[in-house]
Amino acid sequence: MGPNDGRWLFSVDGSEIIQPSPSSQAFRYLGLWICMDLNWSKQIHVMNKCIADWKWKAITNKVDPAQLRASYVEFLLPRLEIGLLHAHITEQMCNAWTSSIIYTFCKRGGLPNGNSLNRMAFCLLGDIPDLWLHLNTIRVTELLCLLNSKNSDAGLSTVARFCTTMGCPDLPSAAKRLQDRRKFSRNTNYRICSSLRYLQLLGIKMISAPSQPDLLTSEIIKEIHSSLSELKSNAIVYTDGSTSPQGKSPNSGSGIFITDEQHVPLWSGGFTVRTDGNNFIAELAAAAVVLKACPNDIHLKMRIDSMATIGALLKGPLSERKRIRAPGRAWLNFCRREIAEKQVSVEHVSSHTGSATPEQKGNDAADKMANKYRLQGESTGPVPYLISTEEPLILEFKGSNVQGDPRTFLKKMAKQEWRTLGDPNRNNPNGSRNIQRKF
Repeated sequence: MGPNDGRWLFSVDGSEIIQPSPSSQAFRYLGLWICMDLNWSKQIHVMNKCIADWKWKAITNKVDPAQLRASYVEFLLPRLEIGLLHAHITEQMCNAWTSSIIYTFCKRGGLPNGNSLNRMAFCLLGDIPDLWLHLNTIRVTELLCLLNSKNSDAGLSTVARFCTTMGCPDLPSAAKRLQDRRKFSRNTNYRICSSLRYLQLLGIKMISAPSQPDLLTSEIIKEIHSSLSELKSNAIVYTDGSTSPQGKSPNSGSGIFITDEQHVPLWSGGFTVRTDGNNFIAELAAAAVVLKACPNDIHLKMRIDSMATIGALLKGPLSERKRIRAPGRAWLNFCRREIAEKQVSVEHVSSHTGSATPEQKGNDAADKMANKYRLQGESTGPVPYLISTEEPLILEFKGSNVQGDPRTFLKKMAKQEWRTLGDPNRNNPNGSRNIQRKF
């Protein structure tokens, strides 16, 4: 392409001709500066300028350190995120940018020797993200979402690249081979390799969910369905979850108590569920099983004492990305169609407030059933996860599946990595006290 290129198009009004730009010409698309040559210099320049402008304005306007932290987390980091996710950003760039940001904090906080502070320790004590770890967190989350995508071309192409990297014909066999892979090439710009290397560094596995045993719920669903099928009026259902406060057992209990409109007990029971200490999963599992078992011609009034569970059930249709990242997604997928199709209303009931009203008695009965099955679960080994409605690929850490939002979990693991790599007292024994006092 160039001045001798014979290709051209008419403009809208026909007064001039439009000639093609060279492939090296950068253009802005959805907030990202890209070009057909895959040269990211323009996007990197924009990100560098963004950080330099933030630094200059902070120092010039003498911004308070606490406000400076808020501006970094809420303003600067979201502006950098699209570039961190898509552009070719190296670890050296991220470390240089993070050092510049820390220098700004030290300058405004009156901390001496900002250049000699341990970078990881500063990020940990100041509760600010390290750019390189943040880059890997968002890229791994994006990779997991695309590998589990069923409706996008980006997902299909990512699955193809992942299978090619692993040398396997399909996703389950590629995930299985990934467990035996120990090294990933550093001489390539292939971002899948860097994301998989980061997971390996944190000790996190990406596994195929169908390869695990599944929790059997058919018996309890059949019992609940049988008790509700004989009912000629509407039903009221109380559900609850119970988890050990010490968090030593991976199992929790889910309790269910069903009455008719006159508050006459019809059925009570429950089951043990694998939550790994997250009581939200136990609460959600009880509600999901009831929704699955409810006959289509019965109006169900559910009374739940967990606002988080109610919010998850009433969220309505979700995008594919939100579905993949939803906490308790396996249980939500288990009952998602029933939420939309069946006659169900959900109410909040306060817990542990006495036993004077029918609502309090019903919640107390569900709580007792949940405690019963929690104690049974604590005396046995870990029960299987619900796998039949789980996403094809999930994260696993130390033998436990990540049932919550993968990005939230990765952020938590990144902080643990900060603690490993950053000794707060290295180079500056008084640094940790000063940082905590300022921020």
